[in-house]
Amino acid sequence: MARAPTWGALQNAWDLGGLPTRRGLTHHGQIFRSMNPDGVDAEGWAAIARAGISTIVDLRNDDEVRAAPGRPTALTVIRRPIEDQNDAEFMSVWGSRLGTPAYYPEILRRWPALVASAIASIADAPGPVLFHCAAGRDRTGMISAMIEELVGVDRSSILDDYAAAVRAFNVWKHANPVREKPQADAEVDAHLAIALPELTAFLDGLDIAQYLLHAGLTELQVDRIRTKLLDV
Repeated sequence: MARAPTWGALQNAWDLGGLPTRRGLTHHGQIFRSMNPDGVDAEGWAAIARAGISTIVDLRNDDEVRAAPGRPTALTVIRRPIEDQNDAEFMSVWGSRLGTPAYYPEILRRWPALVASAIASIADAPGPVLFHCAAGRDRTGMISAMIEELVGVDRSSILDDYAAAVRAFNVWKHANPVREKPQADAEVDAHLAIALPELTAFLDGLDIAQYLLHAGLTELQVDRIRTKLLDV
């Protein structure tokens, strides 16, 4: 089964199923991640509905959210920003580096309750769930990497998953250059040569389960994440 679902024109959408762990592959069709889906057409929303998704967890900040008149009203959208870009001190240091895993530890240090709330909403969603930020790259990438590490996905596959999202978003940028300047393939390679070791260092320095429990998740919610993706 393909890990990149076809949902209309939506790019940078991925199924967290099909990733290798010591217990076998993670389950398809339970947890998805993407860039902002609000602009997809009726065909795209119908495809999302056919995937069984009834809950969307939106990681964007308030000033990024716009009306989405085409989104079906049957979908439950839960807003769960994981950072505060109104924090002047944070932005003075990290504002130019929000497209890199280097700032993940700072999110976890400053806003543990926000991170825990986002992952708790994914855990508590009835049935398949989609979570997203704007680009589907770094806020979504951080939450995705944490979930994958939590369930024991092979580390090289976590890194490959992050790289795939970076490359997919760059493809989108070539067609939509208004958000960020698109990069040549060599530039993307150079970016990943720095970003992937940063992601590795982030995961090496963190006990995901203990962090989430300390930040406010319950044991049941941690187990729900594992159950969505593994036979436990």
